[in-house]
Amino acid sequence: MTFLEGEVVGKSETCRGQGSLLMSCNYSNDKISNDEFVVIEQKCKSAKMIDTKSNVKDCISQDESVMFAAGITFEQLNDFFESFELVVRNSENLAPKESNIDFRNYCPKFLELDRKGWCMWSSSTHKIKLFGLEYTVIKYTWGGAQECPFQNREVDPRYNGYKYGATDYIIYRETQENGIGMHIGSLLFHQIAKHHFFQDQSSDYRVDPKKLIDMFDLRPETCYRVPVIEKKYRAMTSADGSRLPLSPATPSCMDVTNTEIWSILESNEEFILYKRIEPQNEQEKLANYCVIALKENPDSTVVYQDISYPISLRRNYYSDEIRIVKKPIQVC
Repeated sequence: MTFLEGEVVGKSETCRGQGSLLMSCNYSNDKISNDEFVVIEQKCKSAKMIDTKSNVKDCISQDESVMFAAGITFEQLNDFFESFELVVRNSENLAPKESNIDFRNYCPKFLELDRKGWCMWSSSTHKIKLFGLEYTVIKYTWGGAQECPFQNREVDPRYNGYKYGATDYIIYRETQENGIGMHIGSLLFHQIAKHHFFQDQSSDYRVDPKKLIDMFDLRPETCYRVPVIEKKYRAMTSADGSRLPLSPATPSCMDVTNTEIWSILESNEEFILYKRIEPQNEQEKLANYCVIALKENPDSTVVYQDISYPISLRRNYYSDEIRIVKKPIQVC
C-alpha cells in the first residue's frame, strides 16, 4: 500500500548472538565481525559490486579516506540522500516533455547495461531545486530490486526493495563551464550512507566519491536536511466490499458474525471507523480496524486521534502497524 507521496521512516536492528551472523542491514561497519565481512565480501563479488580480487574492507577504507579528506561526513550524506529522494518524490513529473539534455554524455555505463529481462514499472522526469542548486532528474523504477549484501536474510528477512534497490536516477545540473551529470541507484544511497560502500571500479554502478562531492557541491559542516511535515498512517491490509456484513445500522458494539466483536470508534455522515474487540483467529488479528465509506467512490483519508486511514473502496481494513510518512514543507 502506498501512502500518498512520502517516505516511510524508522529503523530496526536485530539482536546479535554469540557465534552467529545476526545482523541488520543498518548496522555500522564497526559492529561487523571479520567472519561477517567474509560472507559480505563473497556476496559483493557474486553481485559484481567488486572485482573477484578485491577486498571489500579495503574498498570501504579507500573511499572513506576521500570523504574524510574533504571534510564530508556520512551523516551528511545520509541526510542529503533522504532529502534528495523526498524532494524528487514530491515534485511534478514533467514527462512526456522532452529534455534537451543528452544524457549519453554523462552516464554511458548505465545506458550500456544489459537490461534484458528487466521490467520497468515507471519512469519520470523532474526539475528540482535543492540546497540552492537546480537539477534535472530522470527516475526509473523497476519491477524488482537488487539486495544489499550486508543484509543477512536468515535473521532479517524483510524485503527492502521498496525503500532501496529498485530505482535508478540520472541526474544533471548546469555549471559555469558546461554541465555535470551522473547515474546513481537507490541501493548506492543506502550502501554509501550505512556501510560507506561505493562499490569498486569494476562495478557498472560504482559512484566515485570525488564526483559525488562535485555533483552535489557538498561542503563540510553543512546541514542537508529539508524541513518536513510528518503524518501517521495506519497500514492498510486489504480493501474489499464483501468481507464482513457491517452496515451503518449496526450498534456501537456488536457481534456481526457470532465470532467477532467490533466497536465503533468514530462515525459521521461520510464514514464509520470500527475496531475489532475480539479477533478469533490468527489471520484476522492483523486486520483490527475497518473503515466503511458511506458515499460512493470514496477517495479520501479518515483521521482519528491524529492517525490517518487512507480509504479507496467502500470497505477498508488496517493492521495495528503505524507508519510515519513525511513530506517536504518547502523546496530549498
